[in-house]
Amino acid sequence: MKYRIGITVILLLLFFTTTVFCSLSGKKIGVDPGHGGSDPGSGCFGVWEEDFTLAVGLKLRTYLENDSATVIMTRTTDTDVSLTTRYTLFNSNNCHIAISIHNNAAGCPSTAHGVETYYCSLNAYPSSSQILATKVLNRDLSMVKNDSRGVKECLDSGRGFHFAMTRYPNMPATLSENYFITNEEECSTIHAPDSGRDKVARAHYAAVCDYFGVPPNLPPVPYQAKLVSFIYPQSVYSTEKYQVQLYMLNEGTVSWTTDKTKLVVVNPRGKQSVFYDSSTWLSADSPCFVSTNVEQNQQGLFSFYIKPPVVQQPTQYIEYFNLYQIGAGYFSDYGGPSDIEVKMVVTVYPKSSSGGGSSSGEGEFGLSDIIVSESTFVPVNNETTEISYYVTLTTTALQTLKIYDSSNICVKTIYENVEVTSGYKTVVWDGKNENNMFVSTGKYKIYLNLTQGGKIIEKTAYVYVYCDKPSVVVEHLEPVLNVVDNGIKIKVFITSAVDLAETKVNFTLVDENNNTENFTRELNFSSQEQCYYTVLTDIPENVKKISYEVVVKDVHNS
Repeated sequence: MKYRIGITVILLLLFFTTTVFCSLSGKKIGVDPGHGGSDPGSGCFGVWEEDFTLAVGLKLRTYLENDSATVIMTRTTDTDVSLTTRYTLFNSNNCHIAISIHNNAAGCPSTAHGVETYYCSLNAYPSSSQILATKVLNRDLSMVKNDSRGVKECLDSGRGFHFAMTRYPNMPATLSENYFITNEEECSTIHAPDSGRDKVARAHYAAVCDYFGVPPNLPPVPYQAKLVSFIYPQSVYSTEKYQVQLYMLNEGTVSWTTDKTKLVVVNPRGKQSVFYDSSTWLSADSPCFVSTNVEQNQQGLFSFYIKPPVVQQPTQYIEYFNLYQIGAGYFSDYGGPSDIEVKMVVTVYPKSSSGGGSSSGEGEFGLSDIIVSESTFVPVNNETTEISYYVTLTTTALQTLKIYDSSNICVKTIYENVEVTSGYKTVVWDGKNENNMFVSTGKYKIYLNLTQGGKIIEKTAYVYVYCDKPSVVVEHLEPVLNVVDNGIKIKVFITSAVDLAETKVNFTLVDENNNTENFTRELNFSSQEQCYYTVLTDIPENVKKISYEVVVKDVHNS
């Protein structure tokens, strides 16, 4: 791959840089807080939809206007506005997109939960409307609560306001049903508190930015996390203990500590877990603190044991976990773009039964799904993927782990009929085949089986490997310009995973009569400064401008 950077140096050797700011300037956004006035919408637990949607709409307007967008609101107070008036307002103002804000509801109370968004195939821009609906859904999932009911087409809903506010605007339009106000957990954390309403507004603002391809201008979030991996046994037996390991990336601005940052059970908050182990957990709703102090952009491990309850027949349990900072509260209250809430689904079997894919027989015999740390990686850039899984056994068994290409040809055998015992297993694949050569670019299947006597469990996972054209990993490619006694010195910092075939600088000198001179200088490597450099000396006095372009080329001619 060839990397080029063009620089212009003005006489007197002043080096100027220009920063380009991306924003929503010039964009006109239609925002519709649903219901209002004599139509309060749905309600439960003393909270009404009209109040929620208006609060979210006003907050969304602020975020959009702070990013230089023009916002057209269908209402800014608790007033009646007909559906026709709403979409006509958007059309007459020639909005670029339209978003109608709602919350979902079932019977009060109900256990229905999650977020869904709508678009209409009869809209003038159906494809763009579907894209917009998807952007809103994805941001709600990552910034509010990871519980999806999907993107839906309005004709399937059979509800008037879905159809009107997605069909009749003459621009891409979506309607968001932001979780269930009739669900006590969702109402108390999303619809009722100002922090929950702000999270929904921030998510919609970020979705608008995603749609137009500009980065959202959101302030840093102090408590923010992203799921890296969650390893747990999916099939267990009553009263036995099993280890669970959860890795989270600290994407906030505050460090995590072993005495303040803990994992807690939610949905609802304060729930006593069915997997509570009194000998190891901090409390019935909190299994552990983070194992070590974790700085920003570092991974933290939450490791604990679960003790399944006594059951008479195979029973599935679902547990949700969140992070909690003592003195600050739940991470999910801070509204950052993160996967803070994680879900664990475990099937518990009676001690006399067999689970995890086994037939009848004695002893435990279980195998979790395969978890890969990187679903896409570039081995030629020294990237790898870690393959993890959990084996549940009372006696030894045999494991086989192989990598297959898209033609189902085995390219790498990691284990074949190797004895294995119960516990967590991890292995790293570097993207190489049996001959220690990089595999070709493509999708690869990870195949794992566990055998014991006549019993077998099989699991698969997939990764995408990019290897065709090794790329140069470049850090701080923009040159550093130094004035030296007899000219200028250009330094370029490059880190490469492959050999470099060419590193040079193309110069153009322009004199006061606008005559130009072009020439090339090779870049030399300085082991002392750990950078590439060249020095341009003996610059003629009549030169008024110097332009230069840095060229880096790898051995693969790319």
